[in-house]
Amino acid sequence: MITIYIISSFLLVLIISFFSSKKEGKHLFILSGQSNMQLLKPKESFIPEIKKKFGAKNIITVKYAKGGQPIRRWYKDWKPAKGNDPKAEPYLYDSLMIRVKKAIKKRK
Repeated sequence: MITIYIISSFLLVLIISFFSSKKEGKHLFILSGQSNMQLLKPKESFIPEIKKKFGAKNIITVKYAKGGQPIRRWYKDWKPAKGNDPKAEPYLYDSLMIRVKKAIKKRK
């Protein structure tokens, strides 16, 4: 079983402290977002902490960030507040999911 966590950079520290101490199974952490996430260096801060918590063999991390991109490129079901334009262009979401699936497959 894989547990999935989608995390924004400002919540990383808070969320780690609330995780269950369940060590068995794989834990998938998706680090995705715009410019703030782009600046995050998970290998320096986040990954060492989750390795301590869950064990290196039990974690899968995927980081994919692009600054300056509108939310309609990240959110597959995005709808404009008014009217029909602009349309959702979820190519960043699609790219993220391709990376996530590859990471999961690689760790099975």
